[in-house]
Amino acid sequence: MNLNGLAKSAVIGLRAAPKLAELKTATQSFDSMMVKQLMAGLRKGSLSGEKQSSATSMFQDMYDQTLAESASKQGVGVGKQIYQQMAPRLIAQYQAQVEMQLKQGNNK
Repeated sequence: MNLNGLAKSAVIGLRAAPKLAELKTATQSFDSMMVKQLMAGLRKGSLSGEKQSSATSMFQDMYDQTLAESASKQGVGVGKQIYQQMAPRLIAQYQAQVEMQLKQGNNK
């Protein structure tokens, strides 16, 4: 790779980095939400017919949320797969933009 190609890659990386970070956060949030829904469904099925106090219900909800957030940071799998599919497409968009700007600059 020549210096021009290296510089082009650096520009693409700098432009794509904020959007890649947003994508990572969004996919982790998706994993967290999915795990929380799964936990709530499992808990509802296992506790059917039992009456719970509002304090117990609130504690379990907070526990499920914390567990879901922790699991999402490690990657449940779905969010990670979405990120792995979307990140190259996002980088390709920025690469196309840089290529177009370089062509327009060379045509002047």
